[in-house]
Amino acid sequence: TAEVFHVPLLEALANHVVRHVHVLEPAQLANSCWCFATASFSTPSLREAFASLRGKLSSFSAAEFSAFVWGLAKLWRGPRDDEVVAHLLQLSLGHLEDLDDSGLVNLVSALATLTKIRGEKMEMETTQTQGLLEQLLDRVQQR
Repeated sequence: TAEVFHVPLLEALANHVVRHVHVLEPAQLANSCWCFATASFSTPSLREAFASLRGKLSSFSAAEFSAFVWGLAKLWRGPRDDEVVAHLLQLSLGHLEDLDDSGLVNLVSALATLTKIRGEKMEMETTQTQGLLEQLLDRVQQR
């Protein structure tokens, strides 16, 4: 079944989010990111706005964080920012215990997408990033 979205409305909502990204609450940001990803709608300024939230992500609940990262992975275009991915991996470790099975699957699949976009190997192959990936794998396997 084909879905029809009102593009001018999505554009207006995207512009609203871009203008207010730093004052919206975590739930509003997570829901917005998830909704735009579900509609497969994005603009460069919207992706940049979501990526600029790095410092605010620690205030997201586990469910909000999972929904946001899933949406971000679906919206991502162009070169990956390995520092953003490493930051998301680090924050993910603190949320694993608080996620239900659905949230865990969404988060891990989103992180897998973000760490391997277009088949590219992560350029930031640092001990930190490798360690984070290994910790994430260990924690998921322990559940």
